[in-house]
Amino acid sequence: MWILRGLLFLIFVIVLVAFAIQNSDRVVDIQFFQWEYLALSVLWVVLIAAITGFALSFLIAAFREVRFRLEIRGLKKTLKQRDTEIAELRTLPLADARPARGADDEEAEDGE
Repeated sequence: MWILRGLLFLIFVIVLVAFAIQNSDRVVDIQFFQWEYLALSVLWVVLIAAITGFALSFLIAAFREVRFRLEIRGLKKTLKQRDTEIAELRTLPLADARPARGADDEEAEDGE
């Protein structure tokens, strides 16, 4: 799996470099809400967009990871409590313990 990710990243870098070389002389004007950026290189626009996308993806993944780790911690705590309860129940003496009925008891009842 890590090989596939590495190849995809390498392809992305090659495409980005090729794009930068082909469009190095191109400039664009950007209007972002009330701010206006004039004569920006296309390379910078693409690079900033890619970095922003990576940062947002990382934040979303980090929040999911934290949520999953908290859920796992809670499940481990519940499992430990249940294991403790099972161990206590196994060592609990039986209050109304009667001896098991064996073959001798059954023959005695049949003979009566």
